[in-house]
Amino acid sequence: MERARRLGLTSEVDRLAAGEDREVAGTRLLEMVIGRSNFLGARFLSDGARAARSVGRIALEIGAERRLGTGVLVAPRLVMTNHHVIANEEEAVSGRVQFNYVEQRDGSIGTVSEYALRGDEFFVTDEELDFSIVAIEEMSTGGIPASSWGWHPLFGQTGKAIVGERVNILQHPDGRPQEVAIHENLVVDVFDSWVHYTTDTQAGSSGAPVFNNNWELAALHHAAVSLDDAAGGDDGGGSGDGPHLLNEGVRISSIVARLTELFSEEASTSGQGQFRSDLLNPAPVPAVATPLQEDGSTEPVEWEIPLTLRLSVRR
Repeated sequence: MERARRLGLTSEVDRLAAGEDREVAGTRLLEMVIGRSNFLGARFLSDGARAARSVGRIALEIGAERRLGTGVLVAPRLVMTNHHVIANEEEAVSGRVQFNYVEQRDGSIGTVSEYALRGDEFFVTDEELDFSIVAIEEMSTGGIPASSWGWHPLFGQTGKAIVGERVNILQHPDGRPQEVAIHENLVVDVFDSWVHYTTDTQAGSSGAPVFNNNWELAALHHAAVSLDDAAGGDDGGGSGDGPHLLNEGVRISSIVARLTELFSEEASTSGQGQFRSDLLNPAPVPAVATPLQEDGSTEPVEWEIPLTLRLSVRR
């Protein structure tokens, strides 16, 4: 109900709270705003562009293997991806995350900001829910603070993705410059820990954030699953364009619950307290991040505005 109020469905929520027919009211609420309307405020685009800043390409060199995936900042210095992308601290040693790996208007790649993964400072993983969270360097090789990209805090409340709702995935499919699958992607099933949707992905999309149309982080993409399989399918991270396949993500609420369990079971080592607090007690993200220019720099934008003042004095 809280989510519905944020969507502006006050009257529908009031009817539900008053005890009217929940099935009818719930269907009307879903169909009226999510299932039929394609109208979105123009800020959807600017909010999406802001959300995209904190999504990066993960690159690992493990022996002769080069592994690529997607990750999203969930705190100023913490990036989240799949367990099958980074399984342990040893794999993270060879890794880095790259932001602004995007195609520019002329077809070139923007100035990429690269940060080494610091699994020695913080690393937490869960194979069953297929997530890993790892610390990254505070500054990039070019001197840009990790916090300048913004981040998407992990919130434990449910209801960020419901059946019939559209979701959007920012990703690096096959390691390509960042791409987006938006809007025409429906949630078809919601389970205790998993959510199924029709959004397109490819290998390299593993670890991509799944957003709702409010750009709230709702799930972490991890796999393609067969319609005949139970929730929690294989960890192949393949595409969901086959006739019997859907894509699957782990719900953020389940990740938060699992983190709470893990942190209660394990003693905090030196220096990890702040990272744990950043995950379970997130601070607000700054409303305005440092402007990022097309070339990747963070120099302030300067505007020259002609100004004329007219004054009148009464005697």
